Amino acid sequence: MTMFMSRVALRRDGSAYRALAAQLARGAAYDGGHALVSMLFPDETERSFIWRDENATRFSALIVSRQPPADDIGVFEIRTKPYDPALADGDVLQFVVRANPVVRRRDDSGRLHKHDVAMHALREVEPSERASRRVATAREAVWSWFVHQGQRHGFDAIEAGFDAVGSQQRRISRGRERDTVEFTSFDLAGSLTVRDPAAFTAALYQGIGSARAYGCGLLLVRRV
Repeated sequence: MTMFMSRVALRRDGSAYRALAAQLARGAAYDGGHALVSMLFPDETERSFIWRDENATRFSALIVSRQPPADDIGVFEIRTKPYDPALADGDVLQFVVRANPVVRRRDDSGRLHKHDVAMHALREVEPSERASRRVATAREAVWSWFVHQGQRHGFDAIEAGFDAVGSQQRRISRGRERDTVEFTSFDLAGSLTVRDPAAFTAALYQGIGSARAYGCGLLLVRRV
């Protein structure tokens, strides 16, 4: 199956476009860009794309999708190309991914809840030691999560050079009548070895981890 990789950005040519772009950008800040990206797939009844924000000041995004994005209102710049990576067992790749690493645990009532892996790991540390061990504990927890993702998605994570280069607490409104989504995203970078090309290709197409509707999970890779 051939997928598509696209770079999209709000146009800035002409006063009308700038005014509309400013309005849309405010909406993107409100909902994390989810609705703005969804505008590019007006005929989809369920999401079949993953994406990540590429610019903190002017909305632009990188998208992997089953169908090319369509700009029905004419306010986006879009560059699209087929995305059909040829991978083999043993390929070593560099990667970056903005991820929402979580663990799932049941409460006393048996209900399943998502927990940020770093905060969950810190709960196991003595309170008096949490400040000094916060960074190391978070890195270890995120690394363990990424190793588990590799077991699920057909790759071996390489610890040498692995970096959780930043984290961000995200609060995204889902509308006046709905609740607020809260999650932590980490920007991860490093190298991996492909072990199951079909499973890993599926991960490139579908993403890894949680909060994929809000710009997390898109693995970007290149050969070493």
